Amino acid sequence: LVGTEEVALEPPNNDDAELVVLPTDEPFELCDPKLDNDDSPDTDPISLPNGDDVEFITDSPYEILSENITCREYPLLAEAVKKMIDRGVKGVIVTHGSDTLQYSAAFLSYVIPQGSVPVMLVASNYVLEDVRANGLYNFACAVNFIKNSCGRGVYVPYRNRDGVMRVYYGNNILPHDTGSDELRALKGVIYGDYGEGCFVPSGVPCPTPVTLYDTPENSATASSTVFPVTDAYIVRRLFTPSL
Repeated sequence: LVGTEEVALEPPNNDDAELVVLPTDEPFELCDPKLDNDDSPDTDPISLPNGDDVEFITDSPYEILSENITCREYPLLAEAVKKMIDRGVKGVIVTHGSDTLQYSAAFLSYVIPQGSVPVMLVASNYVLEDVRANGLYNFACAVNFIKNSCGRGVYVPYRNRDGVMRVYYGNNILPHDTGSDELRALKGVIYGDYGEGCFVPSGVPCPTPVTLYDTPENSATASSTVFPVTDAYIVRRLFTPSL
């Protein structure tokens, strides 16, 4: 799957639902994994999907480096995700840059109903051609999570350098440490992981409340930034072109 190119793969039976990929950053490619190199883990509990048993439908609300995303892009992203949910898809995968992954995940956590389908934000720490990249595994985890109905709401699947595939609550991810591509969660709380070969929920609820505070349109102090792991002050003016 590259950029905005539409891919229609015939599922083997009518029980398979659609998966939706919304590219929001650089083109995201599915390529042959290099599983036999020395930098890959000896074992990985998640098999890389070949696309033969799912149908991918693509959309591209915008293409921009994630470090350049502003409040202008957030409404476009939310509208694109909601549009696909309204189509009755089984899940949504948003391909995203890693620099501001936490912020978009936090934003979607506040505007997408928690009882909705799983919305997975996927990034890669390196370009996919690099043997150190975790992007394919993160993507495979998102597909596996959706196919097996492991949860509802906004999540971020991500494999750190310890090789464990974790699924993070969308609004409970801390900003990156300087010079690091590792993901960290507030209080270490995650939704679950694949450390045992299949998805195992942590059983610990997200410590960050999903609360939407509406600020009057004429407020001079309205915040226009969504911070991860904090109560988000989302204002109506955020969804107007003037911002």
